[in-house]
Amino acid sequence: MKSSPSDEAHTQGKYLADMLESAVAIQQYMQDVSFEGFWDDSLKRDAVTYRINIIGEAAKHITRATEKALPEIPFEMIRGMRNRIAHEYDHIDYRKVWGVTQDHIGPLIAALKRHFLAHPPPPLVETEIERVRAHQKKAIQEALESNSDPLPGSNKGKSHERGH
Repeated sequence: MKSSPSDEAHTQGKYLADMLESAVAIQQYMQDVSFEGFWDDSLKRDAVTYRINIIGEAAKHITRATEKALPEIPFEMIRGMRNRIAHEYDHIDYRKVWGVTQDHIGPLIAALKRHFLAHPPPPLVETEIERVRAHQKKAIQEALESNSDPLPGSNKGKSHERGH
């Protein structure tokens, strides 16, 4: 079954949003971090390479039409970086990874933000688990706000005398 143009736009929007989310995370991780600080922090290196991998994986799903609409984003380079990290994991050049965080993440964020300002993404579809949680939360809130006995059948608030 072929998706409709609006479905494709929604899907493309999701991939672009995933890219933006990961780029913003990288920017936050790397704020005021020198190469030495990056190199000495294995958790930060892992987090950044993971997020670059997400950006690249999302970029793999971007259509040619979306690429043409966003010529300032180097999708091919992004996919290439992801492939090097994923397939040559034992030869990652962390100086290049750090350079990407310093030179390319900011412009990627700016381009994606411009895109979303011009083309707001459709509202996200609520998942079934989110609906169940919302229903449970509402039921709990209503129970807390009501003046009724919180445990039906309990004797709370009733006085009982023994033997009568």
